[in-house]
Amino acid sequence: MPDLLDSTGLQIKTRTEIFNEILDGTASYPGMRGIYGQDINVEPNSPDAQMVEIFTQAAIDLRELAVSVYNSFDPDKAVGRVLDARCAINGIYRNAGTYTTISVNVTTDRGVALPGLDNYPNSGAFTISDSTGNKFSLVTGAAVLTGTTALTFRALALGALTISPHALTFITTPTLGVLSVDNPSVALSVGTEEETDAQLRLRRMRAMAIPARGSYESILSAAEATEGVVQASLYENVTNTTDANGVAPHGIWLIVEGGDDTALAEAVYPRRPLGTPMQGSTTVNVTQVDGTLFPVKFSRPTPQLLYLNLVLSATDGAFIDYSGLGYRFLEQSSFSIGGFADLTTVVSALRALQPNILVSSGGVSLTDGSYAAQVSPSAVNRQFYLADTSITINGTKLNVL
Repeated sequence: MPDLLDSTGLQIKTRTEIFNEILDGTASYPGMRGIYGQDINVEPNSPDAQMVEIFTQAAIDLRELAVSVYNSFDPDKAVGRVLDARCAINGIYRNAGTYTTISVNVTTDRGVALPGLDNYPNSGAFTISDSTGNKFSLVTGAAVLTGTTALTFRALALGALTISPHALTFITTPTLGVLSVDNPSVALSVGTEEETDAQLRLRRMRAMAIPARGSYESILSAAEATEGVVQASLYENVTNTTDANGVAPHGIWLIVEGGDDTALAEAVYPRRPLGTPMQGSTTVNVTQVDGTLFPVKFSRPTPQLLYLNLVLSATDGAFIDYSGLGYRFLEQSSFSIGGFADLTTVVSALRALQPNILVSSGGVSLTDGSYAAQVSPSAVNRQFYLADTSITINGTKLNVL
């Protein structure tokens, strides 16, 4: 089969076809056998065969490059900056990463002028770190007096950084007059990673569904695109009776975390299916074209406390600050609306924070007992959350560990 671009797409030769073509030639090319004779040795380990393989791989590499260029025209297959360009056509841009910020107490024995990132964006700002090398710089330069002053610091690296209380105690840029630094609590705001290709593709797909009317995708996309919305779930019932999720006959139930009530209702109203009842604990009246009011209904997720019990140790026998690890895990933990919680996900998250952690046993539970490998919330509008009083590590609650 020749390399071909037609109405069905880009067709390229297989590795075997390319190998045989280089070996035996074509109408316009004599091939290796035509040049060196029909008796050349093409056993896998022979020099001639290895040379043919090198030529074959080079030809394959060029074809794979052509396939990548061809696929980049499809937003569902494009990657990196090419995907950015495809999305930009629709006014959609990749969400950049953000920085973690934290409040730090700076103690001095005299008046000190501390430089900040506002004056020294690249280097020179007063910088501190934790024992693992996570560096934070002063956001705004400040002239502090003798004593302790609370100042805001920002991570130098983009993305989510989990900093335990009292972890930032190392002064990276020693400054005369500064005695000590210490963060009394966790981060003021945890940074985010740059939006991945997969996340950007999904957001584009949902954004493209927003102009539609009356479909499941258009309602959910409109809700998720509303400013401030963190996540949303939508349930529909096409039967004549209330279903297992509690959705009324032929109705829809939208559950949304975050966002303004009015903005959310106005975004969802034009996308709802005509004649379909909406349900929820929140009602916002939207003015229709004829001046009448239409009640847009939706719900906010109901928090449900999740209990977690873990028996932990170090795979290498090293010391582990279980309290610090527990609070770092607690800070980054999040659950989807109506989504289940499972021990496997917990273990993966713990190992990402502490690679040498060993989970000997554990489980999750809706009560402080009867632990299992996986549990689901009691209703689809419930959303799990953890607290330091609901996490037990090696037999001790996190809040007293």
